[in-house]
Amino acid sequence: MFCPKCGSMNEDTAVHCAQCGAQLQEEAAPATIPDLQVNQAPVYQAPAYKAPQAKPEGYGMGIAAMVLGIVSLVFFCVVWLSIPCAIIGLILGVVAMNKAKVQGVKNAMAVAGLVCSCISLAVLVIWFIWIAIVMSAAGGMAGGMMEEAFEDFFYSLR
Repeated sequence: MFCPKCGSMNEDTAVHCAQCGAQLQEEAAPATIPDLQVNQAPVYQAPAYKAPQAKPEGYGMGIAAMVLGIVSLVFFCVVWLSIPCAIIGLILGVVAMNKAKVQGVKNAMAVAGLVCSCISLAVLVIWFIWIAIVMSAAGGMAGGMMEEAFEDFFYSLR
């Protein structure tokens, strides 16, 4: 680096001229240290979330209707369990749908409960008709076995 005052050659890192003592570079201002507190915790800004929406009235009944409808479908062979579950699921589904309708919202759980309960009841009716047909066909061949089978079946319901 050349001195702007006398023109002599100096090292690139030199601050003053070795011949005349003139300043070659501007001195850097001392770095300022930010005023930090020692035990200052970082500031966390929580993200802005939407307020949770309230569940419509009758939402729990819709869930119960759906669960009971599914239970009645799964256990349709266990008649003492399936019939009450289907009927209660049907009632709860209708009540939940009416409450949702009054509020102007839709309750898909109630619809699912109604559908499952109706399907379960239809399957049970078809199953009873099939049992009656099979037992009437067997009754002609086996004599009084049909009456005994009906008695055993209805006593098992108690």
